[in-house]
Amino acid sequence: MKTIMAASDLSARSDRALARAALLAHQHQAKLLAVHVVDEELPAALADRQAEDADRLLRAAIAALPDSGTLSSEVRVVVGELYQTIHSEAEASGADLVVIGQHRKDVLLDLFRGSTGERIIRFGNRPVLVVKSAALHRYVSLLVAVDFSPPSRRAVEMSVKLAPDADVKLVHAFDIPFRGLLFGGASMERLAKKHQQQFQEMVEAQTREFLATLSAPIALREVIAREGAPEETVLAVADETRSDLLVVGTHGRSGIGRALLGSVAEGLIARAPCDVLAVRGW
Repeated sequence: MKTIMAASDLSARSDRALARAALLAHQHQAKLLAVHVVDEELPAALADRQAEDADRLLRAAIAALPDSGTLSSEVRVVVGELYQTIHSEAEASGADLVVIGQHRKDVLLDLFRGSTGERIIRFGNRPVLVVKSAALHRYVSLLVAVDFSPPSRRAVEMSVKLAPDADVKLVHAFDIPFRGLLFGGASMERLAKKHQQQFQEMVEAQTREFLATLSAPIALREVIAREGAPEETVLAVADETRSDLLVVGTHGRSGIGRALLGSVAEGLIARAPCDVLAVRGW
């Protein structure tokens, strides 16, 4: 990684994101780029004053970070439309990662427009790290949600690139077809158990095939395959394993489909008890 970009709105949530971005920049000996966007619809005089204040505050925040003297950093304050400007700055700088703070819910706004964070993830081409917790240490426990798709493969590869020294666990949630029809009597119970065992073996085979498609071998601590609804299962495992980073693949597409982040990924990003890394599938 060469450039890590932190998008800041100068809130406490963004301060946590900036601290995490700086920690990652130190870890990877990368440049930290801090970006703040001033609303283009503001009157010019007000926008200029806000830009000056934002530049001063961001520089002070970076100077207050641990080991800031050894950190290569840059501050950019740009006037524009928020998420589009963040995308363009990420592209222009060649950022390897965009780091943002956890979204503050605005029910009415989200209903009609979607949150800024979701738009950054949906329409951008870069991995996006959503920071929820204070950056007290490097990531040491990663949980990657997989469904054996191309987005899952990229999610695993990016997680190892981001935190090469961390323990990595995979979690896969699955449903057993026709389970609801297999009930009643000892013979049906035996059939249900056999059906479950066969399905479990199939999942294990899929996992081996999936791992073989990765660009490089990875050292996994554990592969957790569990029956249940994907979102609830992944959230439960993240809580049980006390993971400090959950990694999910998103389905980036062109046209109308590009706006469909995927309900499972959206739910995980919003509800996860830890930071979340969202990785575009293609």
